[in-house]
Amino acid sequence: MPRIGFIGLGRMGIPILSRVHSSSGVFGIYNRTRAKASLFPSIRSYDEPFQMGSACDVILLSLGGDDACESVMFGGKGLDKTLVPGTVVVNLGTVSLGFAQSASRRIAQRGGIYLDAPVIGSVDLALEGKLITLVSGDRESFSRVEPVLKSFSSDVIYLGVTGNAVKMVLINNLVSATNLAVASEAIVAAENAGISKETAMKVMLLGNAHSRVLEMKRKSLSDEQFIPGIELASMMRNLHYGMDMAEKTGTPMPLESAAFQYYLAALSIGLGRLDYSSVLRSFRFLSGKS
Repeated sequence: MPRIGFIGLGRMGIPILSRVHSSSGVFGIYNRTRAKASLFPSIRSYDEPFQMGSACDVILLSLGGDDACESVMFGGKGLDKTLVPGTVVVNLGTVSLGFAQSASRRIAQRGGIYLDAPVIGSVDLALEGKLITLVSGDRESFSRVEPVLKSFSSDVIYLGVTGNAVKMVLINNLVSATNLAVASEAIVAAENAGISKETAMKVMLLGNAHSRVLEMKRKSLSDEQFIPGIELASMMRNLHYGMDMAEKTGTPMPLESAAFQYYLAALSIGLGRLDYSSVLRSFRFLSGKS
């Protein structure tokens, strides 16, 4: 059994770590906020990432975005300083395509193997072990870590060369966010026409307007508490990565670009820490409602 290290005890990281530890055992953990590490007293907690680089065979990262990953992996006290050849670094977070490709090269220079393995799903699905995990990179290394990934995933999909998993998760996020924006716009249109939000969502979910994201966010849109599954600020960062990829590949995405502006509007009015379904309020403001 490999010695597994885990970095990043955020909203998604904690339930993923719990399932990995129950299934395979976790050798060590690192989190910038030490108090969160105390939630797992049976697992050794490291003070700095580089200490884990020489102690673990497989290291899972559950971090938010390029900057956090750059700091932990390649910062002054990063993993790369002590990485043992053959160590597999598995990045479960969503990063830009450029970062994934760069990280793979830099980890390889240290003799390690980098797998991009972004997850699709909510905190609730992480708790249930029903995330979808997309993986790309070295096939043999993927086979080594696949049982670990299955401990928190309903589906683990291997997509080939480094970067493919990131490309696909960014596309998925663009579609998901756009679908939810369109549904939110329709809900406000229904309300302004005298039809209740609940009736509008019920009909859309029964008819051709059905979408999985509307189904998943129905409660959040209904009670408007917007308890974060994925924070709007995090979704905005992921959408930015997706739009940047589209620009670099010369792909026009006018519909996604329009949806992006409504999420940006939601961010600008202070909704960044709420669930990304709070984009509904952007359409309310646009129609003169609060």
